[in-house]
Amino acid sequence: MKSTAYMLEAVRQIRPWITFLAFMGFAIVLTMLVSAGILTYQGITSAESQLGAAMRFTIAGTFIINALMAVHPTLKLWSFGEACSQFLATKSASALEFGFAEHRRFWESWTSLTLVALILNSTVTLLLIFVIGK
Repeated sequence: MKSTAYMLEAVRQIRPWITFLAFMGFAIVLTMLVSAGILTYQGITSAESQLGAAMRFTIAGTFIINALMAVHPTLKLWSFGEACSQFLATKSASALEFGFAEHRRFWESWTSLTLVALILNSTVTLLLIFVIGK
C-alpha cells in the first residue's frame, strides 16, 4: 500500500481528535472512580438509614463497573492515535494497518460494552426505583 498525500493529510488531521477523545475517555473513567469513592465514603460515614447507605453503595458499584468497562475502548482509541502518529513519522503501511485494526477493535468493544452498560444501568435503575426506593 502506497501512502498518498491525501492519506497523510487525513491521518494528520484526525490524530489530534483521536488523542483528545482518548484523554476525555480517561477523564470520564477517573471521574466515575472518584464519584464512586465519594459515594462510598458518604455511605460509610453518613448517619442516615441503612436504605440510604445501600443506595449509595449500589450507585458506587455501578460507577466502578462502568469505569472498568470504559477502560478497554479508551485504551484501544489511544492505541489507534499512537498508530496514527507512528504512521505519520514512518509512513509505514504496517503502522497504518495496525491503526486500522485498533480502530476496528475500538468499535467492536465500544458496541458490545455499550449494550452491557445499557442493560446494567437499566437494571440498577429499576432496582433503585422499585426495590430499594420503597
